[in-house]
Amino acid sequence: MKNQNSRIKIASLLLCAVLLLVSVFTPVSAAPQTQEELEKELAAIERRIKEQEKTIADLKSQKAGQEKLLPALEQKMADVEAKTALIDAEIGRLGVSISSIKAQVDALNADIAACEAAIAQIDLDTAAKEAEIKQMQLQLMQRLREQYMGGPVSNLQLLLSSPDLTALMTAAEYISRQEDHDRQLRKQLEDEMEELKQLQEQQRQQQTVLEGKRGDLQRQSAELVAQSLKQREAKKDLDAQHDEISDTQNEIFDMIEKLQGQSKEAQRIMEKELRAQEEFERQLDRLLAQKLESGEIPKDIANNGKMLWPFPYKGCRITSYYGETSGRDHAHRGIDITHSDRSRDYPIIAALDGVVVDFGFHSSMGNYVVIVHGYYAPTGKYIKTTYMHMKTGSFTSNVVANANIKAGAALGMMGSTGNSSGPHLHFQVNEFADSTMKTSAAVNPLGRYVTNTYA
Repeated sequence: MKNQNSRIKIASLLLCAVLLLVSVFTPVSAAPQTQEELEKELAAIERRIKEQEKTIADLKSQKAGQEKLLPALEQKMADVEAKTALIDAEIGRLGVSISSIKAQVDALNADIAACEAAIAQIDLDTAAKEAEIKQMQLQLMQRLREQYMGGPVSNLQLLLSSPDLTALMTAAEYISRQEDHDRQLRKQLEDEMEELKQLQEQQRQQQTVLEGKRGDLQRQSAELVAQSLKQREAKKDLDAQHDEISDTQNEIFDMIEKLQGQSKEAQRIMEKELRAQEEFERQLDRLLAQKLESGEIPKDIANNGKMLWPFPYKGCRITSYYGETSGRDHAHRGIDITHSDRSRDYPIIAALDGVVVDFGFHSSMGNYVVIVHGYYAPTGKYIKTTYMHMKTGSFTSNVVANANIKAGAALGMMGSTGNSSGPHLHFQVNEFADSTMKTSAAVNPLGRYVTNTYA
């Protein structure tokens, strides 16, 4: 038990050294802007990691060099974290690119739909115009046939056949009007034929535009597929880095246990890490506030039901309680839950209905999920829950940013990622100061929110 408490105590000593060294190797202002710069930076970090591993191996073989192992391990940890940060940033950049491409694809689809609608309308107009021209042609042919059958009428014939001057003028005017009508009909026919040609030309132009847009869409889609594949590969590499971080942490934990004489350094590391943890939790609150303000997450979330135990397995136990506990130099913000049977994976479940605020990997929290539950009627508080240290690659399909999630839905498997001395779940409940849900503070989950009925 003493050794376990010692490991729990030193588990909090890690992150500040990482933060100190990461600031040396990967300042934000010097983040790579191109794929070539990213690859160069990653290659440089890989070279440093290999050099550190050689140094660590040499120090392990020298009894007199054991006290130098801790800074060597810390530097390795910093470079692993820096590499992870670069890959994570690249995944973020790819995500932005993919979103942009999807938006362009949507716009192209809309343009294509508009082009197809225009072509369909031109087809209708063309068909109507062809029918109209055909009718005109029939009328003109009928008039010509009648004129041919009647034969030409001379002015003398017209004069002799007219009983008086009025009849003569009427007949002449009728013939003149018929000739004008025929000329107008022929002119209208010629105009309509020209208009039809213009419509057909317009149709060909629209088809050309449509084909060009389809080509653009195909190229954009191909780029989207390539970007998605690249993102998946980067994510796979990132998961491997997370496992490497956890392995390096364990090495550091073991070395701190052996080097208890470095108490001042250990205290400095612990205080720095604690401040980093507090700042990260404030960042999560700011992220939630932004999403509430933008409407990504609704403001009217409410719950009336009882909160579930997040680790519902017979034989589970609490290894570390909330608050000032033995083996810790600072108050524990949640409760640690584990199971004596380590031979199987245990899914962690959402304790209450809510919306996923954020999820990912953090050096201290490991793989984590944060869920906001809004107003919780049984306590009259606005709350959120956090689940930490889950197994790498175990997030379920329920874990999607801004997605609704139901109580009892699986989040991921119990693990030992991040600042962890063994497989367990760190479960944390935070209460917000008011309904704006801008700032929160951790509270004791036991009794007030959850009860372990599976012990």
